Amino acid sequence: MAAAADVTAPSPRSVAASLARALSLLAPAAADAAMCLCLAEIWLLYAGAGALEIARIAGAEHLAVAVAASKVVAFCDYYLLHALFHGAILFMWRLEKDEADDEVKQLARLVVRRQRPAVPSRLEAGWKEVRCNTVVFGMFACVPLVFLMLAGEDLLEMKGSGWEATGFVMRAAGRLGNNGLLCFVVLPTVALKAWRVTRPGWRSDSTFVKNP
Repeated sequence: MAAAADVTAPSPRSVAASLARALSLLAPAAADAAMCLCLAEIWLLYAGAGALEIARIAGAEHLAVAVAASKVVAFCDYYLLHALFHGAILFMWRLEKDEADDEVKQLARLVVRRQRPAVPSRLEAGWKEVRCNTVVFGMFACVPLVFLMLAGEDLLEMKGSGWEATGFVMRAAGRLGNNGLLCFVVLPTVALKAWRVTRPGWRSDSTFVKNP
């Protein structure tokens, strides 16, 4: 009984501090998971659209797979703006959080070594890294495919002529090419770059700095 009496219950302040530490450790992982879900939703939108176009070409629009793909596309299209907005917010939060955590250490190094900062802010450098050449070229490559698709839509209006079949081929090629570029080039590159720049220790010179 005496030993039990000596054990004191934790104070509310210590409990709050423990919860704050736990949340600070879990918040980055939760933000990463939500950011990955946003990117996955965008990827599913274009992958489903490509699957629907293949089913349309094969004349199998009423198959169960095509119906499921249409439902996935409708769902992802409805929440597309939400995914883009929340994904961008989480991406900026992850960059700013790591930058804030490193500010004290960076200032200490600058004071001790009397050096000037050699890299831009983490947020600016992170956005620049994500907008890499692969993403830019991929987006520019999508532009002629979109025009090809629109031209095919116009030719499809010429019912009963030879141009109708040409328009069908042009529209299918534009849609499949556009969805393929976004699914297999642009979005995977964005996902890998976003994951890389939000890791602790990343710097704009494409290196990882060990925390002192």
